[in-house]
Amino acid sequence: MDDAFDQPAAIDGRRAALAALGAAALATMLPARAQAKWPDGPVRLVTPTPPGVGIDPMARLYAEQFGRLIKVPVVVENRPGAGGMLGTDVVAKAPANGQTLLMTVGATFTTTPFLFPKLPYNPQKDLVPIAQLYGGGSFLLARPGFAAGSLKELIAMAKARPRTLNYASHGPGSTSHMFTEQMQNVAGIELQHVPYKGSFITDLLAGVVDIGFEPPSSAIPHMRAGKVRVLAYTGPVRSKIAPEVPTLAETLPGLEFSTWVGVWGPAGLPDALVVRLHGLFRSVTAEPALAQMLYDTSTEPIATPQAQIAAVVDREARATVQLIKSNNIRLD
Repeated sequence: MDDAFDQPAAIDGRRAALAALGAAALATMLPARAQAKWPDGPVRLVTPTPPGVGIDPMARLYAEQFGRLIKVPVVVENRPGAGGMLGTDVVAKAPANGQTLLMTVGATFTTTPFLFPKLPYNPQKDLVPIAQLYGGGSFLLARPGFAAGSLKELIAMAKARPRTLNYASHGPGSTSHMFTEQMQNVAGIELQHVPYKGSFITDLLAGVVDIGFEPPSSAIPHMRAGKVRVLAYTGPVRSKIAPEVPTLAETLPGLEFSTWVGVWGPAGLPDALVVRLHGLFRSVTAEPALAQMLYDTSTEPIATPQAQIAAVVDREARATVQLIKSNNIRLD
């Protein structure tokens, strides 16, 4: 995803994407009249992250805007832990009536199944993709006072003192875990893994852990407050919100990471309801408040047709398997 492109061109492209998102919502009205009543009371939007961490801030904004469209409360339910499995399992076992939905990163389906062979659910059979929402890179943060002020200096420190520096992740199999494991392999360094069940920001600020990857939505407040050191950005180009931060590829050519966020529901949802939900979420993404937050956090809306999301997941999952094998990535 290109974050540092010419701003007028970026805005034009964004407007075109958001216009397409808004137009899609019109198609949801006719199926809605023909199906059983939905929503039937408040809707749960489950996210496998703790409050205020990772995608949670975006989930709450989506819930607010989504609730306005469907005219019932949409409640964010945080179920962190086990690489996203806990929250995913809640939705996989929920009634297929559209009252319980999952908002999570794509890695829950493209990575977790290959690191945790004994899942409590079948990701292909027990859940149905509804919409891809947005995607972008992450920032590599370091604790206050960390001796390295750049990725190059971090690599030099790690090579001089193997396995003495540590990195935090949001849990085994999380995107932050995968990012750092691949970075270590490419850079030829060894760091100690400190997995958390959710947020590690408090411990990073307190100096308990050395470094960790965080998405813009949760990294930016601490970056702007000057509370952390920022070593790199994972996108293909520098982030427009922190153009002074170099990309990983500027130090380790060819290395870049991006993530995306989507919505899933329990398998068995009526096709008409899946179509309606897809259109509604695309419409929410086009709302001015969402569009502005996406822009402010260096993320972009994704308008993949619902019928093509499974193919996207399959393609990325195949790449992940190769990544795991070639980089010898394993759970601690």
